[in-house]
Amino acid sequence: MEKRYGGVLPEESESQISNIFDRDDELLIFKRFTDMESIESEMEETYTLIQLQAPILKSTFSDYGFVSPKANHYLYDDMVRGFTIRSEHKDNIKMALFQIEEHLIAVENAYDQPIYFVDKKLSTLIEKYKLAYEVEIIFIT
Repeated sequence: MEKRYGGVLPEESESQISNIFDRDDELLIFKRFTDMESIESEMEETYTLIQLQAPILKSTFSDYGFVSPKANHYLYDDMVRGFTIRSEHKDNIKMALFQIEEHLIAVENAYDQPIYFVDKKLSTLIEKYKLAYEVEIIFIT
C-alpha cells in the first residue's frame, strides 16, 4: 500500500509532462507528490490515492477506486479508512471480521497483517465492533 497522487489536466497541457507513473482515462497518476507539485496549479482536480499491491477486491470496490489499464489497483484516500485487527483470541478476530465483511471494500494482503478498507463514514461502526468483540483495531489511513 503506497500513496500516489493524481490529477486531471486540460488536454493541451498534458503533452509537456514526462514523469507520469500511471493513468486512468484523464486521471494522471504520479509516484510522488513532488512529481506533480510543479503542475498542480494547472490541474482541474487533484487526488491522493492508495495503491494496493496484493488486494482482494469486494463488490463495492469500483465505488471507491479503480483498476488502471496497467492493472494497478487504487483507492481514493479521502473516501476510505484502512485498519488492521489484532487480538490474542483468534475467535474474536473471526467474529469481528464476520460482522465487518459486509462493509469491506478491499483487503490488502501485501504485508504481515491484512489491511482492511471500509468507507470512511463507517469509522464509528468499526470502533463499536472493536468494543463488542474485544479486538484491537488500528486505523492506518
